[in-house]
Amino acid sequence: MRIIFTIVFTFFLYFLFINFPGFLPKLPESAAIFVVELFGAETQEQVADIEILYVLTLSFIIAIMAISGCFWFRQLLTSKISNARERAGRR
Repeated sequence: MRIIFTIVFTFFLYFLFINFPGFLPKLPESAAIFVVELFGAETQEQVADIEILYVLTLSFIIAIMAISGCFWFRQLLTSKISNARERAGRR
């Protein structure tokens, strides 16, 4: 189930970042130049492909962090509720 949530949330963030690029954190210019030189991009189309890769990677990382945080928080709440029920049953 987590995998499905992660994939759906990744593509949601991808489309959000592509349609509203102001939400996307920008790479420093030196890092952007390094990445373009690393991939050997020579045309605008190749640079656009690198941008898609950057957006998908960033969306995936954000999705993994958000989904993991939600499931961790749910686990925390569930354990606190069960501990409270156990303490209430002892009295």
